[in-house]
Amino acid sequence: MQKYGGRNGRKKRVYDENGYDGRGFDKNGNHKNGTRFNEAGYDVDGYDKRGYNGYGFNRDGMHENGTRFDDNGYDINGFTKLGVNRKGYDRNGVFIKKES
Repeated sequence: MQKYGGRNGRKKRVYDENGYDGRGFDKNGNHKNGTRFNEAGYDVDGYDKRGYNGYGFNRDGMHENGTRFDDNGYDINGFTKLGVNRKGYDRNGVFIKKES
């Protein structure tokens, strides 16, 4: 399950009086609609019933296309094979260049 504890810069999950967070999930990962998936078809961690997130990656970082990169050349963390993201930063946060 997605962690929202106050450590490591993550937000703490806050539950309403009915025990649901702002996305409609309880502390066990169940949605208020009675299933483990929200209306969009994603679980508390953002994966669908097939195990893929909205970007087509599974929990192991493999894309639906069978590689570690989507059809645009980005991995699950948003970096190219060269280690540059869409905004031109490397994995250490250093600006390298704007991807074209």
